[in-house]
Amino acid sequence: MWCLSSLAGEWFWRATAGAYVISALYYLITQMDWTAGGHTVLFLKPQWDGLLKTTWWPVARHDIRDVYEGASRPCS
Repeated sequence: MWCLSSLAGEWFWRATAGAYVISALYYLITQMDWTAGGHTVLFLKPQWDGLLKTTWWPVARHDIRDVYEGASRPCS
């Protein structure tokens, strides 16, 4: 028989792991300089940092990552 405390603990670990996965993907896609043979294959950071020319974008771009961390939470 499952007890409530074990289910809450399982939910916590799954949500934590999901948040780490989403943060890692965000970093790998938008922050890394992917090069091969001395040539840049993918480097989105300059475009991502300057995507919108507004005063709120420097904060909002990190909020986007945080929203998807929350979305990775398993539903009960």
